[in-house]
Amino acid sequence: MQQSIRYRTIVARTLCYLGQVSLGCVWIWSSLPKIRRPYDFLGQVYNYELLGAQAGVFMASVLPILELILGLCLIAGLFVGGALLVSGALLAMFLAAQGWVLWQGLAISCGCFGSAGEGFISYGTLLRTGLLLAVAVATYCLFILRYGSDTADRKNGVRQVAESSAAQTLTHSQLGRPMEPAVAR
Repeated sequence: MQQSIRYRTIVARTLCYLGQVSLGCVWIWSSLPKIRRPYDFLGQVYNYELLGAQAGVFMASVLPILELILGLCLIAGLFVGGALLVSGALLAMFLAAQGWVLWQGLAISCGCFGSAGEGFISYGTLLRTGLLLAVAVATYCLFILRYGSDTADRKNGVRQVAESSAAQTLTHSQLGRPMEPAVAR
């Protein structure tokens, strides 16, 4: 029984770490071409026909840096829970935008990894983004299971210590002695 729990814990931690590092690599890989050629990426943002001029500039300016920060956080193990949540939100947004492009019948490049050698948005692009979203959600769930139990144990430990110290603290009335009045000096 104890070995199977230990084995499951090791497998969950390993899968969480692999998901974390693989998403981190994808974010860094996708951010670098956008940072190197910001005007090309701005054109790709405008091709989606979802944002106006100012919002498009804002998105093209912020998104590559955010992707780079997410990648670095995931690989370095910093703010992993938040980075996984933001990753899931971004991937869901990308999935919705790509689905909208397919529904509208626009023949544009995804812009996911810069403009180098990418074809048009297709169901394969949707599948790739959906799989990355599934990895982000699964990794977040494993992360919560991994660290959520540690947090619960810590809270339970604090609660148990507080309860035991409260049980050991006896008041004068419990000892059967009258309370002595405070003497002012």
